[in-house]
Amino acid sequence: MKLLLAIQLMSYMVDMILCLLLFICPYTGPGFQTYNRSRKMQMYALLLISIQYILQMFFNIRANSEELGTTCNLFFYVPGNILFLLSALNLQQKNKLKKSQIWTSIVGTLTVYTILLVGLFTDNGQHINIANQICGVLYLFSQFYFSYLIFLGYKRMVRNIDDFYGSPVEKNIEWMRNASILLFICLVCVPFAIFSTKALLLFSFLFWTALAYYVFNFAYFGLYVKLVEEAEEKSNTITAPLAFVNLTERTLQPNIENWIKEKKYCDSDITIVKLANEIGTNRTTLSKHINTCIGKSFREWINDLRIQEAKTRMKEDPMKSIEDIAIGCGFSTRKYFDQVFCNHEQETAAEWRKKLL
Repeated sequence: MKLLLAIQLMSYMVDMILCLLLFICPYTGPGFQTYNRSRKMQMYALLLISIQYILQMFFNIRANSEELGTTCNLFFYVPGNILFLLSALNLQQKNKLKKSQIWTSIVGTLTVYTILLVGLFTDNGQHINIANQICGVLYLFSQFYFSYLIFLGYKRMVRNIDDFYGSPVEKNIEWMRNASILLFICLVCVPFAIFSTKALLLFSFLFWTALAYYVFNFAYFGLYVKLVEEAEEKSNTITAPLAFVNLTERTLQPNIENWIKEKKYCDSDITIVKLANEIGTNRTTLSKHINTCIGKSFREWINDLRIQEAKTRMKEDPMKSIEDIAIGCGFSTRKYFDQVFCNHEQETAAEWRKKLL
């Protein structure tokens, strides 16, 4: 019993620390509304879970009855975890959660509450164990459903970034993929700990480690949220200068070729919006042209140009360091250059240049 109380107390303290972190890390100013709303949703989810620990500790619910302890867990974990997952979806969907997602959350939570209350108060609670098992299945279903939506949202965010920036910035949202996978695994394990006091010790450590990883990285993501939102929001808001308002897709290629001749792709900060402004069009038209006529994403096309430029420079100046060439061609780091070069040539730049000597 003392061990159980210690685990519950430890979990409660970690919960409160994470809640405090979310409370003290708001980002002010335009562009942070979505982030702050998701932050508050996570904070409310943690508060819900903390209530469960307070009840368990003060009333010794699990110590007196494992079935009642399980019911208490489900009563707070189900809505808490759903709200936590919804916060990630809210972040991905820019404060526009779909009605189907909201109603699925509400109906799912109310269904769990109804089943638990029926099991608790029907026939003196004789069916509480069956009610707990049914709610455990519903809990797992909700985790799979919302985790799948988060995965799709992550893929969409990466695709939008890939079509916007010429240099790799998706590392700033990789935490969402890594943390979501880790969190999903731990959330799936929740029922095993909920239904078994013996599994509580191991589960508590895994669950709060995963949750802490997610929350700390979420707080850090606030530094880059504008960067990610820029890639997703610019698609239909950038318009062409008035002098080029009649520029059609058919006339883009000559302007693009002139831009390539000037080697402006060596700008490490190039984005599709910056390029669109330079050649007198808008992001939507240019993106469609690159995807349809060239058959690549913006990032892939820019990297192709940079790799060809790097190969030319290595031929012209064999003594120049590969790192200097990579930076001069617009690659943000030598590591990223090597990665892209290997994808193109199936060998490193150093191996490729040795063949020239």
